[in-house]
Amino acid sequence: MSLTPDPVGAMPRQEQPPAPSSPGANWFPPVVIVALLLLMGGLIFVGHEVSVTRTALQLQIADLKEKQDALRHRQEAGEERHANLRDEVAATRQRLGLTEREVSQTKKTAKELEAEQRQAAAQLGSQLSALREESTTKIGAVAGEVTGVKGDLSTTRKDLEAAKLQLKSAIGDLGVQSGLIARNHDELLELKRRGERNYYEFDLPKEKAPRRLGNISILLKKTDPGKGKYTLEVVADDKKVEKKDKTVNEPVQFYVARARIPYEIVVNEVRKDRVVGYLATPK
Repeated sequence: MSLTPDPVGAMPRQEQPPAPSSPGANWFPPVVIVALLLLMGGLIFVGHEVSVTRTALQLQIADLKEKQDALRHRQEAGEERHANLRDEVAATRQRLGLTEREVSQTKKTAKELEAEQRQAAAQLGSQLSALREESTTKIGAVAGEVTGVKGDLSTTRKDLEAAKLQLKSAIGDLGVQSGLIARNHDELLELKRRGERNYYEFDLPKEKAPRRLGNISILLKKTDPGKGKYTLEVVADDKKVEKKDKTVNEPVQFYVARARIPYEIVVNEVRKDRVVGYLATPK
């Protein structure tokens, strides 16, 4: 089966110097992914709590304001009643000649009603003030937690990007510094987007005859899925080169005529009698 390089739509970017990496750093730390997922989950949960808390507080404030309005109406009605009573007292005294004791009792009743209304209004105002203060404190605390989660998430992302750059560069089996390497299909798409090399993906079974890949042929001879190792034979310029006991994501390098930098084969998966990976060739 012959594979051709995918067309590259984006303009090439200036190649950055590969970040230093140890030869064995060829895997992605799972704990970083777990931390990122937990932090993202925490951010979603805290955001939901902020929304629920704010809605509940707004409902409480609206209810208290309704009660305050009702009390104000009662107070206005009481004041009107007081005025009416005062007018009635004056008129009654003029018409019937009520005693001073009766007049005094009427005044006392009016004053008690007024004092009761003022006390209730003051109590309701205190409750509203306390509720506003509590709301501000709770929302401020939740906002602080959200800010902390965002900071942790940003730090984790930076660490993750640094780890990616470190793990994508390695020394090939010929001792030549490799360019950036892909460990899966998504990372290979990113390398293709950069357009620094030609890339040919393959899913190579163990067969008797070699398969054509670009301008070379490769033959899978042995796989060891348990250890993640494989052996293959490269045929280039009518020459055969055996690459024995290579590991997953290790750049397998070889030279082709008129190429100043080596070709590279990177195997991302080792299965029973099958390997999956890609061939990278110079532009």
